[in-house]
Amino acid sequence: MNNPNYIPKKSIEENMNIPQGYKQTEFGPIPSDWGVCTFQNVLTTFSSGATPYRGIPEYYKGNVRWISSGELNYNKIFDTIEHISQQAVRNTNLRVHQSGTFLMAITGLEAEGTRGRCAFVGAPATTNQSCLAINGTERMCTEYLFWFYRMWGQYLAFKYCQGTKQQSYTANIVKNLPIYGPKDIAEQKAIAEALGDIDGLIAALDKKIAKKRLIKQGAMQQLLTGKKRLPGFSDPWVEKKFSDLYRYASEGGTPDTNNMRFYANGDVPFVKIEDTETKYIESC
Repeated sequence: MNNPNYIPKKSIEENMNIPQGYKQTEFGPIPSDWGVCTFQNVLTTFSSGATPYRGIPEYYKGNVRWISSGELNYNKIFDTIEHISQQAVRNTNLRVHQSGTFLMAITGLEAEGTRGRCAFVGAPATTNQSCLAINGTERMCTEYLFWFYRMWGQYLAFKYCQGTKQQSYTANIVKNLPIYGPKDIAEQKAIAEALGDIDGLIAALDKKIAKKRLIKQGAMQQLLTGKKRLPGFSDPWVEKKFSDLYRYASEGGTPDTNNMRFYANGDVPFVKIEDTETKYIESC
């Protein structure tokens, strides 16, 4: 090779500190044997719903589940806030999505609470126009898509959604979103299962923590009101002023935040109001 500007691919990867056996993508390094493509290469459907005309009250007196984007909360949706009639489904040309269909919010993505939101259909349901339904193929399962989108949904929205005041996706935009993953669908399912197990463990720990908090709150109410006394203590409680028990030190102040010399290379701890949320302050 006589081109003086030619740099072998191996040298490029070494200069970018890409580990051996990996390749660089816009998401960062991924295993060399994983595929990089667009949603439409490995997924299907890309169908959004609609809102039946609210001027016909009978449309909202049925038993057909109708999902709005506000119900997408990284969950499986087995029932919905609103239900519609079979007539509304027919007249609005709505599609009934089966269990396992992946749903993503496609409007209002300028809002942090909406951007990146997704869920699964847990029982057959229709959707409104703010949800896009996606199904898997023999090349990619929706279980893997769910975890990929949980990780990269915000990044994708910031980079690819369109609009001025309201940021949104269209079906065509979503079809062309980049995605990567193992080429073996069995590995995709194994990754999704492992992450689901971790999610389940975290949920169980959260329940235990919530239960402990309730126990602590109950103990505080009993001990701090004297309704329950600790062993060895029986003297009556008395009411006193703060000034009888504690010495007032002084109020603090905030050094001029425009003078960076006050905040650069300093070694004096500076306690802010948010630091007082913890019981003990080690550093600020």
